[in-house]
Amino acid sequence: MRWILLPFLTVFVSSATSSTAADPVELTPPECVKRLETLTESVAQFQSRLANEPGRLGCVQEIVAKLRVLTDLGRQSAAALVQFNHSKDEEAAMAEKEKLLGMVARADQLAEAARNCTAMTTVSRPQKSKPEIRTASPPPVPATNPAVLPSVPRPSWPARTEADCIRQGEAAGLLARVLGVAAEKAVTALSARHIEPLGGWQPAECLTVDDFCVAVARALALKVEGPEEPSSYVQALRDAGLPVDQCLPPRSAGVPSFLTAAEIREFLAAGKAAPLQRVYAPTTH
Repeated sequence: MRWILLPFLTVFVSSATSSTAADPVELTPPECVKRLETLTESVAQFQSRLANEPGRLGCVQEIVAKLRVLTDLGRQSAAALVQFNHSKDEEAAMAEKEKLLGMVARADQLAEAARNCTAMTTVSRPQKSKPEIRTASPPPVPATNPAVLPSVPRPSWPARTEADCIRQGEAAGLLARVLGVAAEKAVTALSARHIEPLGGWQPAECLTVDDFCVAVARALALKVEGPEEPSSYVQALRDAGLPVDQCLPPRSAGVPSFLTAAEIREFLAAGKAAPLQRVYAPTTH
């Protein structure tokens, strides 16, 4: 099995990371955690230099918060890898490695975004010497509803058939691991928590965009406008900042949009998927 990596930018922030770093694919789990910690510390140092620039400071602070979440998840992932290797669960270990490497790739991207924050220019409006006098009120500007803003999907998606899709049972296992639920009985454990597609889990069936988005939105207890409409769950995830348009193919009217294992793993490994572990608290019995 080949590791599946997210696209990434090799970015070095401040002198702490200015030397040549190893390619993420060559990093060991401890080295991945160290890379996450180094990037987080380096970006955090920008804050003291931007104390008098609220716009840039807010931009960097938001990125630091995301990096800290990624670093915490990276430590958890590295610890889980030790357990999987000890139990010789090769499939689980491989999935965990992919997730950890994806976190490093995402952290590199966030570090580049932080650099862009520090380079932002603030444009100030010139002060008017006299107060402006209006003879008539301007026409009202209609409010923009963020829920209906058009999304920008990837330019193209590879064609896929039922032979390429990930089955719901396997997808439930991947989601269960992220949520900290017993993966060996994932379907049963998730269903007990009402984390499932609208029609329930069908382990042997292909997973669609609608199935996955409904299950993830329920895991996060997101509020949806139409509980029986899959599109409401898709939009709820988009509004929550999860990478729906970046990692998943677009929904097709009347035609199921099958998902692949690579797309599910990329979504779960992406930095903005961190709320899955931060918000969800497994039920204890």
